[in-house]
Amino acid sequence: MSAKRKVLCAALTLLTSAFLVWIFSNSLKDAAESSAQSGAVLAVVQKILDALTGGALVVSSHIIRKLAHFSEYAMLGALLSFTYRAYTPGKKRVFIPALVGFLSPFIDEGLQFFADGRAPMFSDVAIDLAGVVTGVLFVMIVLSVVRGISRRHEKDRSTACVAGTSGDTKQTDLSPDDRERDSKE
Repeated sequence: MSAKRKVLCAALTLLTSAFLVWIFSNSLKDAAESSAQSGAVLAVVQKILDALTGGALVVSSHIIRKLAHFSEYAMLGALLSFTYRAYTPGKKRVFIPALVGFLSPFIDEGLQFFADGRAPMFSDVAIDLAGVVTGVLFVMIVLSVVRGISRRHEKDRSTACVAGTSGDTKQTDLSPDDRERDSKE
């Protein structure tokens, strides 16, 4: 493994671990602190919606909390995928990020047993799992698109014309039979 890849792996591992610790720390907040945090986010989102819709759209704290669950776990799914891909370039397996992404919501909700006024909810686990799947799929799609663009770019370069001996041009990716037929014409 090259030095650059080692640095990338270490950086992604630290970032993903820190993000997971942040998620878990949110579950350890008591009910009052968690509600205050959601209320602050709600105020910002509502202010933006008011500016865009003239106050026609109102969002609830419940929606904010569920969107927070989904979005933080979608980000975790993406980070897990990028981290795993850094360690295993070229492999398309997603078992390890999927396993960590699958177990994390259960651990996260379980931590709420230890926070005053909080209780784990199976619906939150389902939302979290949907977020992880969305994050993993997003990364797979992005990497597939990037790979397709890269292949197309390489193909375009490999089909570049080169000057022949008589000054005419021939495609370098033609089969020998096609080259022979073209030379007779």
